[in-house]
Amino acid sequence: MWQMIGWISWGIIGFLALSFAWGCRSYVKAGHGFQQATGVQTFFWWFIFILFLIFGWNKLHILWIAPIAFFSARFLALGNIPILSPAVLFLTKIFLNIILVGIDKPEGLRSSSADFQKIAFIKSLVKKRIQNDAIMSMTGNTDALSDTMLMGLPEATIVTIVETYLQLKSQGRSDTESLKAIESHRASFGDSGILPSELTLSNYIKYRVGLEHSHGTPITDEFVEEAIKGAIDAFS
Repeated sequence: MWQMIGWISWGIIGFLALSFAWGCRSYVKAGHGFQQATGVQTFFWWFIFILFLIFGWNKLHILWIAPIAFFSARFLALGNIPILSPAVLFLTKIFLNIILVGIDKPEGLRSSSADFQKIAFIKSLVKKRIQNDAIMSMTGNTDALSDTMLMGLPEATIVTIVETYLQLKSQGRSDTESLKAIESHRASFGDSGILPSELTLSNYIKYRVGLEHSHGTPITDEFVEEAIKGAIDAFS
């Protein structure tokens, strides 16, 4: 009986490994990044699955290892643990490069100077937020994040929405038409809610950041406003 429970646990981990990897590929293929914690969790599922397959350890240990891996992924992803967090993020970056083989970078990022400018600007916003956080400023390390993981951060959400908004506006669309078009696209990936009654770029971005990044480090309205202004200046 216990042996069967162990095999079932291992099978569940295998399912999680495959489904998380497929989810990561699907998000990136559709032009979206994903939160770095998701990348770390995916790496952990595959790591556990393969180790228990190779070494033939008692699979009942998965019952306590899996919960620890799941809950520790977010703490490690935020870079709050010296030495360990950078190491895990580095390994996760290598792992993601493997499972994302054959898929273009998120949001059309290729290798043009404009794309490098966008990534550099997102990194600058992340570093600024980290510097304003007493805990994250001691351990945050944006250099350990891949472009895909960066695109899963709130700063990337802000920059991408501003960039798309400006493109739609340049085509002659109104503010409302532009924001509703962006909402239709982003809501198609499962994150949907009730649009602000006063639909402005600022209110919309605050709504999307709250919706898509509700489980991450809190982002102040002041920071969002500053990031929007910087993005408008950068991409106008």
